[in-house]
Amino acid sequence: MEEKSIIRSIFIVPIAMVVVSLLIVSGVFYYLVKDFEESQLKTSLNEILSSKKELLKSQIDGINKDIKLDILMLEDRVKRDLKSDVDIMADVIEEIYQKTHSFDLVNSLIEKINKKRGDKYFFLFQKDSGVILIHPIKKFIGVSGKDIKRGPFTAYELANQAMNNREREGAFEMNFYKATDPKHLFKKIVWVKELPGLNWVLGSGEYVDTLRKVVRKEVIKKILLKKYGNGHYFFILDMKNNVAFTPLNTFYMPFKDVIDIKGNHFVERMVKIAKEGGGFVKYWWFNPVNGKVEEKISYVKYNKCLNLIVGTGLYTSELNNFIEKDRERIDAIFKKLNSTFTFILLLMIAVSLLISMLISNRLKNIFKSYNDKLKLQKERAEFLAIHDPLTKTYNRNAFNEKIKEEFELFKRYKNKFSMCLLDLDHFKKINDTFGHDVGDDVLRSLVNFLSKHIRKADFLARWGGEEFIIIFPETDAKKAYKKCLKLKEELKKMDKPVDFTFSAGVTEIEENDTIDSLFKKVDIALYKAKENGRDRVEILI
Repeated sequence: MEEKSIIRSIFIVPIAMVVVSLLIVSGVFYYLVKDFEESQLKTSLNEILSSKKELLKSQIDGINKDIKLDILMLEDRVKRDLKSDVDIMADVIEEIYQKTHSFDLVNSLIEKINKKRGDKYFFLFQKDSGVILIHPIKKFIGVSGKDIKRGPFTAYELANQAMNNREREGAFEMNFYKATDPKHLFKKIVWVKELPGLNWVLGSGEYVDTLRKVVRKEVIKKILLKKYGNGHYFFILDMKNNVAFTPLNTFYMPFKDVIDIKGNHFVERMVKIAKEGGGFVKYWWFNPVNGKVEEKISYVKYNKCLNLIVGTGLYTSELNNFIEKDRERIDAIFKKLNSTFTFILLLMIAVSLLISMLISNRLKNIFKSYNDKLKLQKERAEFLAIHDPLTKTYNRNAFNEKIKEEFELFKRYKNKFSMCLLDLDHFKKINDTFGHDVGDDVLRSLVNFLSKHIRKADFLARWGGEEFIIIFPETDAKKAYKKCLKLKEELKKMDKPVDFTFSAGVTEIEENDTIDSLFKKVDIALYKAKENGRDRVEILI
């Protein structure tokens, strides 16, 4: 009986020890894995949040660059319009004076036209003396532009500097009175042209504050229509009128009175942070996707030129959903692990040590699989950060980094490079006629074609919509221009979903160029290609 008891004890005690050991080991593993889970989820959340914040900031920076470009393009358009108006008026004046030799008739005509043009009035002065002959503000008639001082120069000097070219016409900027407000000075863009046969100079102008009102209206509409990512939108705070614009609503009320459900005066905080250079603000706001009020993180930045604050954001629930999916996946792994330990405890006590080793190896594989998945997700996020999801070519973020690299190489080693900005002709018509699926095929087809026909050293990126940009390192504008012409002709031979062409502008880096001025040149060249009939390449050096 005692022997049986000893045998039973020898049998039971090791088993009990193994069982307890397995339970302890199981508990330790569970604690370590849970700790690892929380650590990994926290790291993952921080990385995702940092990545999303950088995305928000880059979107706002891109919007502000677009605003700057819109203003420059509008000013160029205004100068062209002023030139056209002055040219037409000059022809009329010269014809009338040659037939009648009557200054009174010229004066009467201009005064009649000025009544309809308001602050965009015509004026006339003598070329040699600068004496103003015709002006809607009567106190300036008979006054010489040589006596109207604006900064270091007189109005007469500014006009002559603008006309110091073969065409004897040009634009300049100065502060002057409005016909509708002759008491205050306003900045204006002026176009002047010499009438050589008459010894007169004719001019007209457009006030900058009027232009900015136009730009402001167009920019607000453009921004509110813009979307990115999974339905993310932009909002605008109008500093002058205390108006908040979103794609869904427009709010008219003092910003200091706007609070969220927590009682936070978040709009006031947005204004303060935006004016200090831009930054992030947390608050609670309505989520149009699920109809709930949720915590939101927005990046805001002040645009001084238009006196607007532009912002965009994301709801923290988007991050929580991502993390929750990871948590569910890890919990499923842990449940499977616990089941495995229970099964081993009941059926394989005799070989528990061996099984523990196998379980440990299995756990390592599970952790490795989990880390591999996290690594794959991170690599995918990094890929999407610099690649266009539709065409798989580089996106604007990647281009911005590349152009900085090329610009630094040029400044340091004088390595010239050229740039091409191309735009699919009538792309909207393709979408409207064949549908957006075909439009997407056209974009992918163009990227595949360009990727196969440019050098490995060349850099292709999708600038936005149907616009693409190519950097040609170690290439001057003439070679890049020939290459783009060849691309245009080769494209016509290619099998395509539908027939399409592109227009392109080409330029090269010069000594005094900045990144902004370089892009402005290539954009002007593209504009010229479109203006001259599309399906062509224009060069601007």
